[in-house]
Amino acid sequence: MTSMGISRLVVSKVLNRVESGITAVYDRHSYDAEKRAVLDAWGRRVEEILSGGVTAPANVVSLHGA
Repeated sequence: MTSMGISRLVVSKVLNRVESGITAVYDRHSYDAEKRAVLDAWGRRVEEILSGGVTAPANVVSLHGA
C-alpha cells in the first residue's frame, strides 16, 4: 500500500496496529473515511493485478492451473 502513495499511518490503521506514545492517547479520530478510501484503492489495485493489467515482476511465478 505504501508503494501506492498511502501513508504509513493510514496503513497502520487499516492493519489495526496499536500505536504508543502521547499522540496515540489524544488522537481519537476513527480514520474511517481514510481507511475506506485506502481499501477501495487497494481493491482496484488487486483487480488490476488479477485482470492482467499489471505485469508481474520477474521473480513471481504463476500458480494458475496448478
